[in-house]
Amino acid sequence: HEIFTNNYWTPTHTDARFPRVVKYDLRNVATSDRLVVNGSYLRLKNIQVGYTVPLHAIGKTAINKLRVYLSATNLW
Repeated sequence: HEIFTNNYWTPTHTDARFPRVVKYDLRNVATSDRLVVNGSYLRLKNIQVGYTVPLHAIGKTAINKLRVYLSATNLW
């Protein structure tokens, strides 16, 4: 069929659907990056972590509630 015979990789046809033809490769095990998927869509844009300090750790101060935050942006 033409889709298989005319759509394989060559130096002048680099956007082909199939890898290059390999002589004597009956099981089609030649190395190829045909099925490599770009994973660059994964990113971590914002993260925020908070911790409420227990009352017994604050002690006898004028503070009646204490919360500590850590925030980061564009990590990946």
